Amino acid sequence: MFDPSVNDLPAFDDYSMKGRTYRYFTGEPLYPFGYGLSYTTFSYSDPVLSESMALPIDTVMIKLKVKNTGRSDGEEVIQVYSKRPPNDNLQPVKSLVAFKRVAIKKSEEQMVTIPVVVKELRQWDYSREDYSVVPGLYDILIGSSSADIRLQTKLEIISR
Repeated sequence: MFDPSVNDLPAFDDYSMKGRTYRYFTGEPLYPFGYGLSYTTFSYSDPVLSESMALPIDTVMIKLKVKNTGRSDGEEVIQVYSKRPPNDNLQPVKSLVAFKRVAIKKSEEQMVTIPVVVKELRQWDYSREDYSVVPGLYDILIGSSSADIRLQTKLEIISR
């Protein structure tokens, strides 16, 4: 991620995460995390989770259609981010939890399956001083970069 201007950088002596990396940045970056150039374009559709509820020890499969809508064969990196409704301003805006690179010929469509290990949704728990997966409803965001989110679905994390 690149900030648009030096003026957008946090102060040198500010050690908070706010404004640092795609996970905590709320502005519009010049080049977002996961950004890349391609000779073709892709569309995403029909996201389906293998489970709508999961335990922290589970792996959930995301299936979606990816179509090469451009004039050239190409490769796309499909990125999956998680976003938890904010409980405080110390938690990330979103976090990359899975990705998959696929090669698709022009005008063709593929059904792509991406495994998401639920443990990757963990965040730092200040009260326990350890990482944990907090039960609750998570937004699962699917896109080609941290700023180019094309699909969204929900996953509920439950505890035993």
